[in-house]
Amino acid sequence: MKRILTKRQQDILDFIESFIQKRSYPPTLREIGNEFGIKSTNGVRVNLAALEKKQYIVRRPWLSRSIELVHSPKTYQTEGEIGYVPIIGKVAAGEPIFAAENIEGMLAIDDSFLPTKKVFALKVKGDSMTGAGILEGDYVLARRQHTVDPGEIAVFIVGDEITVKRYDTDGDKLMLIPENEAYETRYIKKNAHDVQIAGKIVGLIRKY
Repeated sequence: MKRILTKRQQDILDFIESFIQKRSYPPTLREIGNEFGIKSTNGVRVNLAALEKKQYIVRRPWLSRSIELVHSPKTYQTEGEIGYVPIIGKVAAGEPIFAAENIEGMLAIDDSFLPTKKVFALKVKGDSMTGAGILEGDYVLARRQHTVDPGEIAVFIVGDEITVKRYDTDGDKLMLIPENEAYETRYIKKNAHDVQIAGKIVGLIRKY
């Protein structure tokens, strides 16, 4: 059973709901602080911790925009809950993929379409995967995991490059296979320190 909120907590919750309704992603700590004149991010965290303890929100510590409503705003007439998936942009070599500075925005996705836990998004650039139905401008959705099976499509981080390719192996090498005959398969040693699998592709969103 949820506990009664103080006026400040209710105001902050109302602001979070309104922000999400207007922009489809949650506010940052700084945006909440600016709205209510709270100078310290720790002051914002105290209020969010109270909302979380009272079961109105949940937070993901690895995201900049980490707030999720336990229940969707009343104006959302959906059967499932709305989850927020981080959109990953450029990644600096040696930097964690989910560092706040790598997150360009958020996608709001109904969990009845795809469970959003441990899922992130990338905006596709280029035409190397058109044969798999992945086109430039699409958003691919990937579930965070560091291994995939041969033949599956995955997100790879190679140095400071992030790329989507089909996975396979050839002896002691990884194969990053494009789905476009204009591109060649990339071979990389399995023990290379600057290569990692960031996730497996599990969905796609396209705007017409």
